[in-house]
Amino acid sequence: MKTPPLSLAARLVVWCWRHGGLVAVLTLALVVPAGWLAVTRLSLDTDQTRMIADRLPYGQAEQRFDRAFPQTMDRLVAVVEGATPEQSEAAAQALVHRLAGSDLFLSVGRPPSELFFRDNGLLFLPERQLEDLADRLIRAQPVLGGLAADPSLRGLLGVVSLMLMGVERGEASIADLEPVLAALAKTGDSVLAGRPRPLSWQSLIVGREGELRRFVITRPRLDDAQIIPGDDASRAIRKAAEGLDARVRLTGPVALSDDNFRTVAEGVSMTSVLSLSLVCALLLLAQGSLRLASAVLLTLLAGLAVTSAFAALAVGVQNPISVVFVALFVGLAVNFGIQFAVRFRDDLFRQCNAERAMAQCAPAITRPLTVVAAATAIGFLSFVPTDYVGMAQLGLIAGVGMVIGLAATLTLLPALLALVPPPPEQVSPGFSRLGPVEQRLRRHGTIVLVAMIVLALASAVMAPRLAFDFDPLHLQDPSAESVATLRDLADSSDTNPYVINVVAPSLAQADAMAGRLQGGPVASAQTLSSFIPERQAEKLAILDDLNQLIGESLYPAFPSPPPTAAETRRAMAQAASRLGTHPLANTLRALLDRGRTEQFERAVTAGLPGLLAMLRAGLAVEEITPASLPPDLVRDWMGTGGEARVEVHPSGDLSGKGQMAAFVASVQAVAPDVSGLPVAIVQGSAMVVDAFLQAGLYALVAVLLLLAVVLRRVGETLLVLAPLALGGLFTVAAMVALGVAVNLANIIAFPLLLGIGVAYNVYFVLNWRAGMGPLLPSATARAVLFSALTTGVAFGALALSPHGGTASMGLVLMMSLVLMVLTSFVMLPAAFAVMERWRRRP
Repeated sequence: MKTPPLSLAARLVVWCWRHGGLVAVLTLALVVPAGWLAVTRLSLDTDQTRMIADRLPYGQAEQRFDRAFPQTMDRLVAVVEGATPEQSEAAAQALVHRLAGSDLFLSVGRPPSELFFRDNGLLFLPERQLEDLADRLIRAQPVLGGLAADPSLRGLLGVVSLMLMGVERGEASIADLEPVLAALAKTGDSVLAGRPRPLSWQSLIVGREGELRRFVITRPRLDDAQIIPGDDASRAIRKAAEGLDARVRLTGPVALSDDNFRTVAEGVSMTSVLSLSLVCALLLLAQGSLRLASAVLLTLLAGLAVTSAFAALAVGVQNPISVVFVALFVGLAVNFGIQFAVRFRDDLFRQCNAERAMAQCAPAITRPLTVVAAATAIGFLSFVPTDYVGMAQLGLIAGVGMVIGLAATLTLLPALLALVPPPPEQVSPGFSRLGPVEQRLRRHGTIVLVAMIVLALASAVMAPRLAFDFDPLHLQDPSAESVATLRDLADSSDTNPYVINVVAPSLAQADAMAGRLQGGPVASAQTLSSFIPERQAEKLAILDDLNQLIGESLYPAFPSPPPTAAETRRAMAQAASRLGTHPLANTLRALLDRGRTEQFERAVTAGLPGLLAMLRAGLAVEEITPASLPPDLVRDWMGTGGEARVEVHPSGDLSGKGQMAAFVASVQAVAPDVSGLPVAIVQGSAMVVDAFLQAGLYALVAVLLLLAVVLRRVGETLLVLAPLALGGLFTVAAMVALGVAVNLANIIAFPLLLGIGVAYNVYFVLNWRAGMGPLLPSATARAVLFSALTTGVAFGALALSPHGGTASMGLVLMMSLVLMVLTSFVMLPAAFAVMERWRRRP
């Protein structure tokens, strides 16, 4: 019988086997410059906003906003938080002073709106609330006057002693003093406990808790030559914050990008090493020979080097999603080497001669390997035409990587096997122990298939409960300082970053737009006009009356000199004596006995300068007009071309289902041209879903065409696709059960599964068609199982990454892979048996 001619791929394998030395040298000549190119040219951009095509409407709106307000770009924000508002204010001012003049920053300052409300906040209080505040300040005038003249513990306790004398004479009530006495006792007790907590005079005198957070806004000079461009600026801020009586945390676009880079880089390093180590161990276990395992590993590394070089040339700058191509390549391309090596071992066992074994292996393995590589590449390349740049970039690199991996397997691997021949095979590399399992599955084939259909229906019922989360912030490490800080800010309506920006042609149009936006999902819409308070005349009259009553006491003609330590202790002793049995008396005595007077004085008086400055500024306010607004404040709300900004705040928590979409829709109903984080999430999620559907359709059509060309039989095509469909449903059910949401990273798993699932099933269907005997005990099953294990550990390593997007991608890929292989191993033997019985029927 005449032997059929070898295909081109099979002839290539045999030629490389016979010219192993030449192939190895040529490969080395290619791999060395490829590795150098990858190391020197590949870089990483962790800006999440660049993972989506900027030609989309909201991306263009974001660019227009940046052009109008360039000072809002590339910000590194220091969030300063002390124990009291006064402490936070002093620390923020000190931080600005320490950073001023540094060459590392284009600008350093406080938010203009924050400074504006600090000095003019009284004019924005409702009239009734301002009148109540004025009454409180009038009652506190003796204390304020005494503190202004002597802003020390001596001066404070002197005022307390005078007022106690008035209580003794019946001229005053102890109730008027009780708030001050209680606050002093509480502060003293904290000093005695070793955890001094400064006294907040603003809360005590004004009667309400003040905001503890203050902000320092910087625009660093980003050094693109560094791996982390904003690292020098961040370190400078941390250095300047040393010794401040406040916690300083960094966030903002620059800090988020830098932290994301650190997380991604750490995850890539960890997962690459871990996945490669586990793959090596599984290779040795799968091949049973160090020579074979080494040959497969070297082939894998050579393919990875060339793929990395392609990434450097085709992409250059990677994103947080495409950077995981290394782990994906290791996990998927190693399958080609495992299949080739196991098939070669099986033929070596049957032929007992390496030359004849390779001659038989080459035509038998090249066709399924080519189909598998094509199907897997299709799963990746299906994302290339979409607007999801992050996934399109990964799809291009990994898709071409599958072709490179196949080429390396068909050329370098046979050359290495020829140079370092494996030992003779004594037993078949198949799983003989799985023979009885397959017999049971085949005997009860109909029952098995019905059970699989029932499970599929149950999974389909769960599918509508699958959650979607397209917030790019949720892809990052939640423990990173910039991310944790931003989430803390989101808990407050005043600092919530989930705001929408609208750019109007003029301030008048912006004001009209803001008026139409009020209500429903919108809490407020602010423009530059929002900084003009209402009913100023009435409020200024209240403040003028207050100034006449207490104003002079805030500017003493003869301030007292700083007290000595002895004078402070004497004042504490006198106050304790006059207080009698009041708890403060015992606290003062204990402080004197333990020598804690200096700590107590610092805790009590640290906020006094801030309080007095706030009162003096508040009483000196004048009418605010558009012309009198600070220029820095105007620049934040009026663009470079005369545009006016509208900042829209949500009325509640946007984490609920549909709430963010409703917020964006309500704003777009008035102003279609909008930007901001909620817009990016809502419109970006729609784009991602469209990209997923588009990629899925491309992959499905391409895979169907591929199977039609290769199999040319409808029944066998269904045998390949049915376990794939069931495995996909089981994956969705598992995600629902485990509470795993579809996000910007793991959505790639679904089109990719189409390629991976087809790959495994094609091996089995082609073997069944060729009549190669039982499925599970075969060498093919061993190769598929170990291929799945190596791919699984590579994906599992991704699931351990600290980067949320990478980890979720690895988790979903690993789950889907396990479920897909189990489905194939259970369903296909049963389906083969049912089809064989059906074909034997008359």
